[in-house]
Amino acid sequence: MNIMKKTNPSGKTGGKLATAAGSWLVGPAIGTASLLIGLLLIAAAGLKGVDLARGVTNTHVYFHIVEVLSEWALGLWLICGLARRHATAISLAAFAAFAGVSLIRALTGRHSCGCFGPIKINPWFTLALDMAVLLSLAAQWRWGPLAQPGVRSRRWRGLTAIALAGLSVAAATWGWRYWRPAVLDTNGRIMGGHGVVTLAPAAWNGQAFPLLRFLPHSLRIQQGRWLVILYYHGCPACQHALAAIGRRLQKTHRLHQVARIELPPFGRLPAGIHTAGMLHLRLPASRQWLVKPAIPLLIDLNNGRVIHVRLFLSGMRHGF
Repeated sequence: MNIMKKTNPSGKTGGKLATAAGSWLVGPAIGTASLLIGLLLIAAAGLKGVDLARGVTNTHVYFHIVEVLSEWALGLWLICGLARRHATAISLAAFAAFAGVSLIRALTGRHSCGCFGPIKINPWFTLALDMAVLLSLAAQWRWGPLAQPGVRSRRWRGLTAIALAGLSVAAATWGWRYWRPAVLDTNGRIMGGHGVVTLAPAAWNGQAFPLLRFLPHSLRIQQGRWLVILYYHGCPACQHALAAIGRRLQKTHRLHQVARIELPPFGRLPAGIHTAGMLHLRLPASRQWLVKPAIPLLIDLNNGRVIHVRLFLSGMRHGF
C-alpha cells in the first residue's frame, strides 16, 4: 500500500514534467510560426496595396480593398497571438482558399499567382508555400493547447491587439475615404474620392466632351466630326459593336472618323475584329471607370462637343 501511495504522486509529477517540457518546446515553435505567417500575410497585403495605389487590379476595386485589409488584419491577429485557436482556424480556411487559387492558376498556365502584387511568382511555388503554411497551421491546431500564454503575456498581447486593431481601423477608414466612388461632372472634373469614377454620358449632350483631358493624343478628336465608341475589351456586346462598325468603316473606304476608347483593364480584342482605320485611345488605368447605364456606348462629336449619345443596337444606323 505504501508503494502504491508513493507511485501515484510520482506519476502525476512525471505527467506535469512532460507537459511542462512539451510546452517549453512547442510554445516558442508555435509563436515563431505564427509570427512568420503573420509577417507573410502583412507583406502580401502591402504588395497588393502597391498595386491598388497604382490602379492595377484584376478584380473590382472594392474586392481588392477588402482582400488587402483582411490579409492585413489576419496577419496582425497572428502576430499578437490573442485567441490563438480562433486565429489558427481562420488562417487554415484562408490558406486552403489561397492554395486552391494557386492550383487553378498553375493548371491554367498563368505566369504569376498575383499573390504578391507587382512581384511575379510562379503559381506552383506559391502552391508549395501555401501547403507548407497549411501543415504548420495544422500542427499549431494539434499542439496549440500546450502553448497557453501566462497572465503577463496575455496582458501584453491584449494591449498589442488593441493597438493593432486601432491601427487597422484607422487604415480601413482612410482607405474607405480615399477610394470611395467619384463622379465625373460635365466639365471634366472628378468629384469625390480616388476609386471608381462613374460616367453619366446621358448628361453630356451639348457639352464639351468631358473625357478629353484624360485621353493622351486626343487633339485629333477635337477637330471635325467623330464617332466615339466606349468599350471594354472583354465585353461580348462591345466586341459585336466594334466588329459591326469596323465592317461598315471598311465598306465606306474609311471616309468616316471613328475613335474607340478602351476602359481599363486593357487587353486584346479577339481575332477577326477589324479595327483598321479607328483611332485607339485608352482611359488612364490609375482609375476604374464605370459607365451608366451600359456599354457599348456611341457618342457623336463635332469639334470636341457632344452632339448625341446612344447605346449600340444591332441593325441601327451608327453614324455612317
